[in-house]
Amino acid sequence: MKTFISIFFIALFYVNLSGQNCLPAGITITAQSQIDQFPSNNPGCKTVGGTVFISGAGIKNIDSLIQLERISGDLLILNNDSLEHLLGLANLQSVGQAMRIQNNPVLENLDGLEELTTVEGEFFYVGNNSLLRDIQGLERLDSVAGIFQVFGHDSLTSLHGLEQLRWVGNTLAVFNHVSLGALDGLDGLEYVGYDLRIENNAVLQDISALNHPVQIDAALVITGNPLLGDCAVQAVCQYLAAPASFVAISGNNNGCQSVEDVEAACVSATGDLADLVDIRIFPNPTNGHLAFLPEGVQFETIRVRDIAGKTVLTAIKAANVLDLSALGAGFYWVDIIADQWRRTLPVVKK
Repeated sequence: MKTFISIFFIALFYVNLSGQNCLPAGITITAQSQIDQFPSNNPGCKTVGGTVFISGAGIKNIDSLIQLERISGDLLILNNDSLEHLLGLANLQSVGQAMRIQNNPVLENLDGLEELTTVEGEFFYVGNNSLLRDIQGLERLDSVAGIFQVFGHDSLTSLHGLEQLRWVGNTLAVFNHVSLGALDGLDGLEYVGYDLRIENNAVLQDISALNHPVQIDAALVITGNPLLGDCAVQAVCQYLAAPASFVAISGNNNGCQSVEDVEAACVSATGDLADLVDIRIFPNPTNGHLAFLPEGVQFETIRVRDIAGKTVLTAIKAANVLDLSALGAGFYWVDIIADQWRRTLPVVKK
């Protein structure tokens, strides 16, 4: 009897384990019937081990994917001529690789992605969804490890929904929009690991959502926005004070026609462009101890976050030296917070 009970519980354990994690090779979905049968074919499946590829004529909803909490591979939602909403992804919290929501002509919003916090792969593309009018479903998105592009929409008027987005590990690009009038939604952006590109947006007039410090580690490109005349926001001015790479500013309205135009506007707004240079940290990579320049600066708070955004160290009323020796080797974000400003800098602990 004891042997039978032991075997029963061992079997139950493996059933539960296989129910939690499924489809290590991923799944390609091309018909509504596959969506509808997903719960019965994959009972209890919460984490898909591979890629989920959804592309098919006649797929109207993905409601029966509601049990999914994580996709370890890619999530590709492409070329669905009838897909009306994404409410079936309401429990999805993270995507382990790339993500694309592209060429879905009747998709009007991204409602259903409210639990998504991280996209960990090479890119996240939201593009060429002709009726997409808002992206507010991304309201909890905190980080994109690779390239993040929003492009090619006729009806999108703002970027509301991205207020929680803090960092993009590679390029952030917003381009080829017909109705996008403002970058509202990028108010919380702290870090762009490569280029920031704002290009070919026919009616874009307002980039004041970037009127705060943003670290940009490669090029700054603001081109082909014919109504955009005011580019002297803090993120841009700060970058022009100490460019990390090349700058391209052209094809915009008066006041944002060239680098010289914007530099003049920045000086007029601040009195001294050099005042906007970032705080610097060294050595980086570090074995443990970090120092901050300029010397003698005292900060309200210094917070260290791991690559997933979890706070692992906090220093209050901090001086310009920080000890990271208790942390494991890896990549971290250092948030430096003062009364009137904040900076976020990447650091590698050896």
